[in-house]
Amino acid sequence: MKKTILALILVLCLLSTGGLAEAARSLPEDETITITILEGVNSNKENNAVEQAVQEKLNIKLEYTYVPSANFDEKINTVLASGELPDVISFLWKQAVPAAWVEQDAVLRLDDPENNLLEKYGQNITRFWTEESMPYQYDYNGGIYSVKQYNAFPYLNSMMIRYDWLETLNLEAPTTVEEFVEVMRRFKNDDPNGNGMADEIPFMVLNGDLQVFLDAFGIKRVVGDYTEYEGKLIPMYEHPEFKNCVDLLRQLYSEGLIDSEYTVRDIPSRDELVSTDKVGVTYATGNESTKLTKSLRANGFEKALLGYIPPMKGVGGQNIQGRYPYSTCMAISSTAKDPEACMMFIDYLFSDEGIELTNFGVEGVHHEKVDGEPRLLEPYCTSWENARGAGIAKGTWAQVWTEDNFLQITFQGKTLEELDEVDALAYHAYVDNAEFAYYALPASLTDTETNRKLSADIWSPMKDEMDNYIMGISDWDSFESLLKELKEYGMDQITQEVNDNYNLSK
Repeated sequence: MKKTILALILVLCLLSTGGLAEAARSLPEDETITITILEGVNSNKENNAVEQAVQEKLNIKLEYTYVPSANFDEKINTVLASGELPDVISFLWKQAVPAAWVEQDAVLRLDDPENNLLEKYGQNITRFWTEESMPYQYDYNGGIYSVKQYNAFPYLNSMMIRYDWLETLNLEAPTTVEEFVEVMRRFKNDDPNGNGMADEIPFMVLNGDLQVFLDAFGIKRVVGDYTEYEGKLIPMYEHPEFKNCVDLLRQLYSEGLIDSEYTVRDIPSRDELVSTDKVGVTYATGNESTKLTKSLRANGFEKALLGYIPPMKGVGGQNIQGRYPYSTCMAISSTAKDPEACMMFIDYLFSDEGIELTNFGVEGVHHEKVDGEPRLLEPYCTSWENARGAGIAKGTWAQVWTEDNFLQITFQGKTLEELDEVDALAYHAYVDNAEFAYYALPASLTDTETNRKLSADIWSPMKDEMDNYIMGISDWDSFESLLKELKEYGMDQITQEVNDNYNLSK
């Protein structure tokens, strides 16, 4: 996501009340302000070093209520019902404040025209906002009720192919949909694993996720089952290329090129089949490509190499879903004793000093400077558990999560030049496909009154019917009939509401 030196000017224009902001106060140096905060527990430990450092630097005291991630939603619902709210609520892994908190006036609107806390005290936060990123900042009805963690890199999943199978069959890595299909046919018919049996699965995905094909046809699923087309959000089932895409998938399924159990595969079953030399292509994270290559070699397939390929190029170009750009959000409760102090605390996390602290910890303890840049020390670069145990990139409050932090911990402090062939697979899988990544839109766009009531009756049947068509169980007339029925039942109303939200966010 692009940054721009004009971001602050843009945001001030967007948030302006029409007059000059009141003079902003500062946190007092001679008085310690207490802020109560509810936060989920990932692998961060209570009273970790980063939290302690933030308190010392700002002269504040953070009094935490820690909630295990396993029952976080249940806990925050109980807190909301009680009416006894902490000053700050950190909504674990949520991209927006749950609607009930806004509807019950439990959280403050941070861009309230009468008291614009973001304009007064959020300059570090808003400097990362651009016109492109503004839709992600809104929580409800065009209002900003929280500050979100900004994930400043797109790395997520990539398509992984068996390069040793390609070499065995004297094939090049496919780049287009047509080339991909031909490679799959060769994987199916020409015994690339060399065991004399037709047991190869050319293409395997988890939980029925065939998005890589939809992406090639330009059907980028940006939120729920919606894709953007000609400036509007439409159900992906109405995209003009949808039938062409599922017709191809139906053909591939009939030829046995797509795993016959693609709708129910989970990670353990995927890993077992890949590790026993049965799978030609799968969709996975970079680390999984390294893990699975090592597993294959440990099982006796010494030349096995499962590495990334760029996304297939089709009529819709080359696209791949990236990591969601915003996650865990922090809100200030309507009963906060000192909302301005709360805003200054959150804003500090987005300052240059705050970014270094939250991503790399304390200099000399958690990191050292190399050529002026922070490099994590052991054991904090050796695992996410160790890093988050110290409060580094913990993911349970709002901050800027940097690319450098992600790569250092993912590769245990090693640079690309220091990685061996297999470990370098993961690096390339993450980094080299970044140029093709697109971002999902905020899930809050689909949090509409009608969708809350009818979603289970609409989207699950549509997905099931799509799979039935691909698997040859039903015909196209059946699919169109169900689509027409569900559009009348409520899909069209949901689409209208979703676009109303989308227009508000823009």
